Amino acid sequence: MLDQDTKRYVVLDGMRGVAALCVAVLHASQLLKLGYKPFHASLAVDFFFCLSGFVVAFAYDRKVPGLSIQRFFAMRLIRLYPMIALGIAVGAVVLLLALLRGDLAWKQTLLLIASAFVLMPMGLKYQFQAYPVNNPIWSLFFELCANAVYGLHTKYGRPLKPAAVVALVGALGVALAGAVLLQNGVDPIGFDGPRNFVLGVVRVAFPFVVGMCICRSGIHRRLPQVHWTLPMLVLLGVLMCPWWRHEPVFDLVCLLAVLPLIVAFGAAADVQPHSISLRGLEWLGALSYPFYLLHEPLLRLARDLNISDVPKPLLAVLTMLLAGVLAQLALRLYDEPLRAALMRRLRRTPSAAGVPQRA
Repeated sequence: MLDQDTKRYVVLDGMRGVAALCVAVLHASQLLKLGYKPFHASLAVDFFFCLSGFVVAFAYDRKVPGLSIQRFFAMRLIRLYPMIALGIAVGAVVLLLALLRGDLAWKQTLLLIASAFVLMPMGLKYQFQAYPVNNPIWSLFFELCANAVYGLHTKYGRPLKPAAVVALVGALGVALAGAVLLQNGVDPIGFDGPRNFVLGVVRVAFPFVVGMCICRSGIHRRLPQVHWTLPMLVLLGVLMCPWWRHEPVFDLVCLLAVLPLIVAFGAAADVQPHSISLRGLEWLGALSYPFYLLHEPLLRLARDLNISDVPKPLLAVLTMLLAGVLAQLALRLYDEPLRAALMRRLRRTPSAAGVPQRA
C-alpha cells in the first residue's frame, strides 16, 4: 500500500527491516555457533535486490530523463554511501583489534580497510570473503552497480518492447539458475571467492530487473489487497526455514517465483492508516539499512571477546540489541543530517550542468 502522506510503500519498508533482522540471525548463528541455523536467510539479500528494483523504478523512472546522469549518480551515492562508510569504519575498528591480537598482518589489514572505502573487493586477493571488513558491503557494491546500469539505460537507452523484456527476464533467470546449480545454492554467490563474486552480477540482475517490471507493469495494483501480515509471514517462513540446506531447488523456487510474489503482494498489502502497525513498519524500514551495515562487525567483536560467562543465544540477542540502538543513533545523528546537508549542497549545483533545481 502506498502511503499518500509519505509516498512510500510502508509494508515493503517494514518487510525490509524484518529481512535485515533475519540476516543478523544468520550471521549470529554462524559467528557465535548457535544451535539454530536459518540456512535460507541469505535469500534476504535477493529480496533486497528485488525490492530495490521496485523502489528505484517507482522513485526515479519519471525523474531520470530530466536529470543529468551525474546528478542521478550523486543522488544514489548520497542515499547509500554515508552508511556504507560508517559500516566500514566500525568494521575497521574490529579488524584493527584483531590486528593488535596478532591475528592479521599490518599491511594486509590496512590494505583491506583502505580498499573497502572505495568498494574494492580486496579480500579476494587474500582468499577471504570479498569484504572482510564488513561482509554485507558486497551486496551494496552490486546494488550500486545495478543503480548505475539503471540510470544509464533509463537516461540514454530506448524503452524495451514487452517481448524484449520477457526475453531479458528469461535469460537472466536461466543465468541465475545456472549459477545456483553450479554453486549448489545461492548463499555463497556474490562474496565467497572470485568466481562467486563474478556470479554476483546475475544474482543482482535478475531480482532487480524483476522488481522494476513489477513496478512498471502495475501488477501489484491488480492483486487482491491482503492484510500486511500475510506477505510478512511468508517472507519470515522462507528466510527462517531451518530445513533443506544446500538444496538449490528450494533456492531457485524462491528466487524465481516466491520472492517476486512477496514483493508484489507486499506492495499491494493493506495497513490501517495512522495505526501503530503503520508506525512500526515505518520504523522498521528506517532502521533496516543502518542495522544491516552495523550488525556484522558487532557480532564479530562479540565472538572475538570470547565471553564464556554469557550463554551464546543471550550474547547474540544483546549484540543485536546493541546494533539496533547504534543503528537508531546513526540514523538520527549521522545519516539523516549528513544526507540532508549533501542534498542541499547538490541542489545548489549550477543549472548549467544540466541539473533541474526542483529534482
